Amino acid sequence: MAKGEGRKGDALTEMESFDKTFAYILDELTTADQDPGVKEALVWFRRVLEFNVPHGKKNRGLSVVATYKLLKRSSHIPEEDDQQAAILGWCVEMLQAFFLVADDIMDQSHTRRGQPCWYKTKDVGLVAINDAFFLENAVYSLIKSHFSGQPCYVKILELFHEVTMQTITGQCLDMVSSRPDEPLDFTRFTSQRYDSIVKYKTAYYSFYLPVALAMYLKTSAWSQLTTPFSWRTPSTALSNLTLAASHAM
Repeated sequence: MAKGEGRKGDALTEMESFDKTFAYILDELTTADQDPGVKEALVWFRRVLEFNVPHGKKNRGLSVVATYKLLKRSSHIPEEDDQQAAILGWCVEMLQAFFLVADDIMDQSHTRRGQPCWYKTKDVGLVAINDAFFLENAVYSLIKSHFSGQPCYVKILELFHEVTMQTITGQCLDMVSSRPDEPLDFTRFTSQRYDSIVKYKTAYYSFYLPVALAMYLKTSAWSQLTTPFSWRTPSTALSNLTLAASHAM
């Protein structure tokens, strides 16, 4: 019993540490510009981040940190390395927030996580479209700020672009499967279509992205890979990723 309680305590501490990193990121993204003419936009963007990013389960972001610790073969890694993994974890959470804000608008949804969708929030409306653009580009702002000059910088950029393309592809399949202005066509609802939507719209940014980011941060793991990743050959990419992880651990 005591052993289990210890694991629970460790998990809470890890969550608290991860949340502390978000507070740091929040300040970085909304106070860096010294131009007084954009102050109102920065205040708005802070509200966008606070509403849309930190209130999910954070499984994807925490997976980056957990995977990185496994690849380092120790949970006692230098604090600055742990911080870098947490920053990448929050980049994944912001990418998801971008997807969700846009998805709610496209689906004309009313609620998200038990409260009104961002675009349904008072005084937001279709400003949320621009807010979705901000959330996506905030990811690349953080990556440039914290990883430019590092060997993994370009690979991390390419990975986010690759996974965004995969998710957009899955979103397209989802949207064209059932159009609100057309009669329901059940011939589109096939097992293949379902599997493709699940894989491209959700699986790649939820499972592949966090693990791959951790492996790029621990660059020695990628010496095991001989086949480049490509969103056009996802099964090969995932197979190589699994193989590299097994060698690294």
